[in-house]
Amino acid sequence: MLRALLVRAAAEPEVRTVRARIGSDNTASLATIEGFGFTRVGEQGNERDGLTIVFEVPARAVQAG
Repeated sequence: MLRALLVRAAAEPEVRTVRARIGSDNTASLATIEGFGFTRVGEQGNERDGLTIVFEVPARAVQAG
């Protein structure tokens, strides 16, 4: 499913970067994103939602991969 979404996003000429935000306690999603070339670029957090980790991958990397 993630692969299909990334391919679809990369097919859009306006899309240069694909960003994902994943809760730090969501181990399944963190493991899934690892194999798709995403780089951790930051963190966000608040008292209600907790810590969210931000990842990005260049769209051209998705097209190439």
